[in-house]
Amino acid sequence: MFRRGTLLAALVLQVVLSVNIFAQTGRITGRVTDASNGKPLEGVSATVGGTQAGAATSEDGKFTILNVPVGTYSITFNRLGYAPATIPEVVVSPVTPANVAIELTPVAIAGAAVTIRAGLFDQQVKAPPGVTTLTAEEIRRFPGGFEDVVRTIATLPGVAVVSTG
Repeated sequence: MFRRGTLLAALVLQVVLSVNIFAQTGRITGRVTDASNGKPLEGVSATVGGTQAGAATSEDGKFTILNVPVGTYSITFNRLGYAPATIPEVVVSPVTPANVAIELTPVAIAGAAVTIRAGLFDQQVKAPPGVTTLTAEEIRRFPGGFEDVVRTIATLPGVAVVSTG
């Protein structure tokens, strides 16, 4: 007959082993580079198909995706200005990380055509430097001018009044 402690220990061991078998995860590591010059790409989104797992590349183009359930997956890479790429059948095991390397090809970003038309705003004609234009109302309201054109103009910079008498 089994003793109660031995039976309990065997039951706990069986539960731990069965949970460990079903809850095994692995990780995916790798590096993403530019196909045109071989430089590492920062900010590339790497996602594991069929899961919520994913990561972005660091400034040296490397990434690590943790807690990926054991199995075979496809990894998709996306970044603005580059063609998306997928690596199929990446095998994830709990023992060693799956290591991938990929080069992304730069592509031009297509945008809608932009048409620029003049005429939305009136362009003001500017007076040449050194020319000052005053309206009748400005002369009338000029402080110290007393509605006198000569006094008003005499206060402007660069104007000298010469007495003739």
